[in-house]
Amino acid sequence: DLNARQALLARIQIRAGTTIVHSWEAWGKEPQAELLDETGSVGHSPAATAAWLRAAQGHASLCEARARAQRYLERAALATGDGAVGVMPTAWPIDRFEQSFSLYVLLIAGLLDHPALADVVAQQVQSLERAMRPNGIGYSDYFAPDGDDTAAACAVLASRGQPGYLSALDHFAVGDYFCAWQGELQAATSVTSHAIHALRLAGGEFERAAEALLKQQCENGRWVGDKWNRSWVYTTSQALIALSGHAPEARIQSAIDALLKGQHDCGAWGDPAPSGEETAYATLALRSLQRDGTLPAYANEALQRGERWLADPQRAFDGEDVAYWLAKEPYRPRRLARLWELAALAAAHLG
Repeated sequence: DLNARQALLARIQIRAGTTIVHSWEAWGKEPQAELLDETGSVGHSPAATAAWLRAAQGHASLCEARARAQRYLERAALATGDGAVGVMPTAWPIDRFEQSFSLYVLLIAGLLDHPALADVVAQQVQSLERAMRPNGIGYSDYFAPDGDDTAAACAVLASRGQPGYLSALDHFAVGDYFCAWQGELQAATSVTSHAIHALRLAGGEFERAAEALLKQQCENGRWVGDKWNRSWVYTTSQALIALSGHAPEARIQSAIDALLKGQHDCGAWGDPAPSGEETAYATLALRSLQRDGTLPAYANEALQRGERWLADPQRAFDGEDVAYWLAKEPYRPRRLARLWELAALAAAHLG
């Protein structure tokens, strides 16, 4: 019953920068200045902020807050890079998401400690460490921590000899799985994979989560149905990286075979069409297994074909705009998508 749900919402203490206000446009009625966070947004959501701004019209006491919200929407529109009036990102800002996952991608590519990147990586890792809180890290400093960014950050910091942040993952444990938001009912395959990887690197207990992740593997070897990324190549590749060397060989081989069966004749991956981002997901996973010594010899050719496709100078490098990531709608974090490809190309060149 809608009225009952709205009555329940009325009893909840609503705070700025949380998941509930991220969807304010779906349930909000009273525009309060306290709902705006430090960015000037309602829950880092242009949609929620626009709805709040509309509701706040005519409220003289909200004049300053309305100006802050308007400035936020203007900055969010600029962040798309499209230049079209009214075009907004699904969520913004996402600077800590970009930072934590960019470093994580470099980690799985084997590039985090590369001498050529040492200076810039050191600065970013220090920044990431300063941003960590006891309950994790969010996709910006002004939004609630989430399990995925926290797991990626914990993995990066553990790989740099700093395993002391691992307890933050406890906030996102749901039984043997991990979820993106504290109190969320559904576990997420990708978040669980990243948490397992972080736990392994930090010397934590990961076996129960690994067993739970294996239970989610399909008969065809894939992991599918992730809540935060619609690409089965992504979900399968992240599970492979997490479980490499710590799962029955037959299960790992089944997942590798699933990846190889999904490869296009041209060498790329992508559903339905070849995609640079999905090809990078796959090749980086295979590269990671190769470094661990768990990639079977027959998969080397597929890896090389995928990397040749990525390096083809005739391929449009950033011409695709397929949205694999999921929030209120599918979206594409362009800088992160570009980094997946760059990291895969660099790993191929250095490998």
